Amino acid sequence: MMDKTKIKAEQIDYCFSGEEALEKLKESTQSYKVIFIDFNMAGLSGPETTRLIRDMFHGREQPTIIGLTAHSAKEELDKGKEAGMNKTLTKPLGYDDLIEALR
Repeated sequence: MMDKTKIKAEQIDYCFSGEEALEKLKESTQSYKVIFIDFNMAGLSGPETTRLIRDMFHGREQPTIIGLTAHSAKEELDKGKEAGMNKTLTKPLGYDDLIEALR
């Protein structure tokens, strides 16, 4: 899907857990403009990780955080919003959904 965008592979970091994402953010010298985060990860959940990222960037420019979930129930989507996610997309994710979220 990313092949259709103008985003280059070297502009993307991948993490497999909330803990790994937090560590990468702490150690990185680059800024992150957008973070896609799954609601259901091993260890910290997406909403928990989002709260910690918001705390980490307190007083600084915040990245846009887009949550990804297979659940479409309002209660589940509200968890992301309450945690500080800017948007939530439901899976399966289509190309148009991705482009719209990045606008």
